[in-house]
Amino acid sequence: MAKVKELKIWYVDDTMRTIIGEDAENAVIQLFKYSKTGYPLFIEVGKGDCIGSAQIACFRFIEEEAE
Repeated sequence: MAKVKELKIWYVDDTMRTIIGEDAENAVIQLFKYSKTGYPLFIEVGKGDCIGSAQIACFRFIEEEAE
C-alpha cells in the first residue's frame, strides 16, 4: 500500500471527520485489521484520540501520488 495522505470517516450518526498525515496512515492500518477480524476495536485517530469501531459507518482513504 502506498502512503496514505488523507482518511475520511463517516460515523453512524452521519457526521464526518477528516484525518491527515501519519495519523491517517496508522488509522487505516487499524481499520483494515478490524475489517479482517471483525472484533470490536478502538481505532486511534490521533495521539490519545480514539473512536470505537462500532461508531464507524464507512471510511475512504486517499493515497499519495507516486512520483
